[in-house]
Amino acid sequence: MSYNIGINLFEEYKKWLSISNEYAPNTLKNYCQVISRLLKNNKYLDFKIFRDFVSTGKNKRMKIASVNNFKEFLLDKKEIEFKAYRDPKIKKIKRVVTVLSPEDVGKIIEKMEGKYKLITELLYKSAMRISEIFNIKTSDFNWDKWEKDPKDLLELKISKSKRDRERIVFISSSTAKKIASYINNYKQDAACNILFDLGIISYSKYKTRTIKRLKLPTKKPIDKEVSLEIINNRYNRKNCEYFGVLVKRIGNEALKRNDIHSHLFRHSRICYLNDRKVPLSSIRDYVGHESLSTTNEYIHIDLDKLKKQIRRIDI
Repeated sequence: MSYNIGINLFEEYKKWLSISNEYAPNTLKNYCQVISRLLKNNKYLDFKIFRDFVSTGKNKRMKIASVNNFKEFLLDKKEIEFKAYRDPKIKKIKRVVTVLSPEDVGKIIEKMEGKYKLITELLYKSAMRISEIFNIKTSDFNWDKWEKDPKDLLELKISKSKRDRERIVFISSSTAKKIASYINNYKQDAACNILFDLGIISYSKYKTRTIKRLKLPTKKPIDKEVSLEIINNRYNRKNCEYFGVLVKRIGNEALKRNDIHSHLFRHSRICYLNDRKVPLSSIRDYVGHESLSTTNEYIHIDLDKLKKQIRRIDI
């Protein structure tokens, strides 16, 4: 069964998404981008078109989620009959998780230079998302508590995270000392409170071109620190993209692998915590997942350990 696409259907879909508190802003943006591509060249839609759309090209997981969300919108608006919605649901593609050993992570960190070495180390040891790293402020650290006992863990409050869920992560003493040294050397007199301000607005595949920051499009005078922070937030995604390209290149040089990406440090840390018998519920709260099922997707089965355990049983 097929149904006609109204002229204002996409605009109505965006309004329908905007009143929903269920999704993060970036998720809503991605949904709109995917559905706009779907509706661009189709006057009529049916399940076959949905299935063909998600089965071609890249980002299949995002396409599947977007299409299923759009079908919920259509059902809610009575645009499709219940029979059409009961077509076999597009199955979610299972995530294939790869991980890095602590030794491999060490090799990549060793190859990094300057602040990128510290960013990579913090990214792995805190299991943060790369977007969260570039939103850290120097005031987010609990320095008062740590300075009383520098051998203790340093607390870091993550306020700008997915769906704005605040949480506390703990930084090892050795990494905390490096962060303190970095702040004293480079951020002491800085106007911007952002910890890692790369100042990157455009980049090519393996090279970056730093250009002057753009002026804010406002006639009202604004505080310099606030303006730098706003601009940094505006180009946070470019910072993430550039660092992702850098990690891919350094990972290829250090490990001779082409599947290295910045989010892999988060995967690896979650698996490392699980191997050290940290409860799954604690890992979920620590890394900021909404449900245990999401955390469980990242748990990697170590085939070598499994083989040894089976050998012990068979002996």
